[in-house]
Amino acid sequence: MTCTASRSGGTVPAVKVTGLELKASVQTVRLGSAAYRVVRPADPLTGWLVDRQICWNSFDGALDAHSFRALTIAWAFAARSPRTITYLPIASDGTESTALCLELVLVHHWLQLPASRWKSLRSRLGPGHVETIVLPPSAYDGREDADSWYHRENRDRFSHSVAAGTLVLAGSRPTFERDLAQLVELVEDGPAELATLPDRHVCVELAAELIHVELVGRRQAMLGPAGE
Repeated sequence: MTCTASRSGGTVPAVKVTGLELKASVQTVRLGSAAYRVVRPADPLTGWLVDRQICWNSFDGALDAHSFRALTIAWAFAARSPRTITYLPIASDGTESTALCLELVLVHHWLQLPASRWKSLRSRLGPGHVETIVLPPSAYDGREDADSWYHRENRDRFSHSVAAGTLVLAGSRPTFERDLAQLVELVEDGPAELATLPDRHVCVELAAELIHVELVGRRQAMLGPAGE
């Protein structure tokens, strides 16, 4: 399956990531002697993420345009926040699916968070206090050394685990930043392309192609994964 996010002269107004805001809940959670700062969007992302275990994309998902903007801000924020757990709840009606839909956690290797702790951490989350995340333009610059994913000597790689219905994705600033260019391109150009060519498959492949996420309309995002 080919993913595209090419520029298009559609009728949907252009969106620029610079200046976008994300309302987020911020909370410090204690678990034993450790304290963890958890940041999550005030509203869940609309869409779904499932474990497919096919081809090279182990995880497959879809989000609407608004949720893709939230994902992009959160991804850039996570890259710059080694001491923070970035938690992305993902919600859909799921009326047309029996698949187990996952949530997403972005965390740095530096924090050394065992995925087995996530269930206990999440159970301790309260409303927290709401802050507005606005990142500088430089936060979305990303990196162009994507080929280094596959170099044996490269230590900046993602690792992942699934625990308590959540994909826990651990990386470093370079690994998160490598995906920013395609996220920014989809946010800025994808909705116009989809409006012009409704049958076009517009998506991103994140974390060295571990995660495939398609841009879909809000109604489709709410339905959950089809054919499960």
